[in-house]
Amino acid sequence: MPIRNAWAADCSIIKDLLDQLGYEYPVEIIKERLEKLLESESDEVFVYTENGKVEAFITLHYSLQLAFDGDFCEIGYFVVDSSTRGKGIGKQMEEFAYQTAKNKGCSSINVFSRETRTDAHRFYERQGYKEARKFFAKGINH
Repeated sequence: MPIRNAWAADCSIIKDLLDQLGYEYPVEIIKERLEKLLESESDEVFVYTENGKVEAFITLHYSLQLAFDGDFCEIGYFVVDSSTRGKGIGKQMEEFAYQTAKNKGCSSINVFSRETRTDAHRFYERQGYKEARKFFAKGINH
């Protein structure tokens, strides 16, 4: 399977993929944050490669649950290169993430998606996800 753990050296292509979603941060910040994720025991980052080129990546965060049997897995970021969408890469990545979460004993895999990302919503629904709840956010000013 062309899915592997991400490496710190993948930061430039991950930055390019994030740019496609409008997250335009300097590569130095992406590198610093990627390295933290790679060191974290609660997080994993995977990439999909084809012919040695990274075509997609996904981040998974595991949360210990107090009142549920099994932890939660949350997809943080999930991007397939716009030039390769529609070829089944996203489906393979999601199925890999699902199996990884299942193997870790998680009881659910969750994803938050902006209201404007309707293509992503359709993708998740095709993968068996259901709209589950409202999400509230409050920014923290520094």
